[in-house]
Amino acid sequence: MNKKSGFYLKSILSLLSGVLLASACGPQTFVPGVVRSRQSAAGSITIPAKVDVVFGLSQNMTMLNIFPGLQSEISNFMGKLQSSGWNYRYVGIPLGYSQVNNSTVFPLNNKISVSRYDTNTPQPNWLPPYPGANYNAPLLGIASNLVSANFIYPAPSVSSGHMAYGLEYGLRNQSEFVSRADVQSQFLRQDALLAVITLSNGEDRSYGTPPPAGTTGAWTYDTAQVNNALTAISSVKSSTALVKYYSMVAHLTTSCLGGGNWSGIRYESFADHFGGGKVDICTTPLSAAFSAVAQNIQGTALPFRRNFLTIASEPKVGSIRVIRYSNGDVNSPVEVPEDATNGWTLAGYLTNQATIDDPIPMDIRTGYMIELHGSARLIGSDSADVIYQNIGSVTSE
Repeated sequence: MNKKSGFYLKSILSLLSGVLLASACGPQTFVPGVVRSRQSAAGSITIPAKVDVVFGLSQNMTMLNIFPGLQSEISNFMGKLQSSGWNYRYVGIPLGYSQVNNSTVFPLNNKISVSRYDTNTPQPNWLPPYPGANYNAPLLGIASNLVSANFIYPAPSVSSGHMAYGLEYGLRNQSEFVSRADVQSQFLRQDALLAVITLSNGEDRSYGTPPPAGTTGAWTYDTAQVNNALTAISSVKSSTALVKYYSMVAHLTTSCLGGGNWSGIRYESFADHFGGGKVDICTTPLSAAFSAVAQNIQGTALPFRRNFLTIASEPKVGSIRVIRYSNGDVNSPVEVPEDATNGWTLAGYLTNQATIDDPIPMDIRTGYMIELHGSARLIGSDSADVIYQNIGSVTSE
């Protein structure tokens, strides 16, 4: 080694010793590591589709000609409903009763058919509609006096009042029926699809005025009243997406299944309005109507709700941050406040804690946990990050 190289080496060693000495004598700052704990979404399961079926059958006298041939089709329709796996309630109503006149109102007693998901089914045959469902829960069944063991539908009759003369007030009848307080409280369910189905070879004459006697002019209709009927059916549910109308009527023909008829244009207009289905009963089997209904009815995703987040180690108080991603969208983070109402709190170390609380307590875990409250809880595909420093991450001298 030459003198010049030795000089540089001594200088470097001297400088390095000075740095180490200064570090040992002065305060030393420990830079804590940051832990980011990704929390999984709560997830969901698929539960049976819920549908409330109001099946309206025409009482028009012309139905007498074709009803014998339709009976097997109707029975087949009901059989498909029963085997569908849907969580259904069904009632068949005649399109000839007034729904507002108490002397002629159509009663619900012994008229409603229910699926095996309804607690009116004997418990050994009952199916829970969702995990943890309680057979004794009052909202899962209806009053026993309303239930029929069979599908009831009214047959046409020459004694059906106005219907024997071709005056069919179907749309008015249906809108008044679903608006009745007893129907809404004892039959309809707010979270179920309402399927209003019309089977008729006649035309609706609700809110209509016939042409003068002896003339062949067209009927005229009170548009405001018709719109009120539309609104009445729409408002039964919290969302119009939960309302469908299906017309099984004669389409633009005057001869249907060997008998006379009227075209059910007004019924078809309601089907168009509510996005249901239209079937020409003169040319198409009623089984096709069931397929049209099924297209709009699917199993419902029941989201789980997560109210505890588990982290791997004890966090340092004051260092915790919770970031929530609605629907799992990491590009739209929302910082959750530390708050016992609609935010998070540190729960500490918990043993065998259910981290999902709805629809039933599940996903049992043990560890350090953050509890979520109110609107901060994760639902379905929501996810979150918990960012914190370990409790050992301290400043030392």
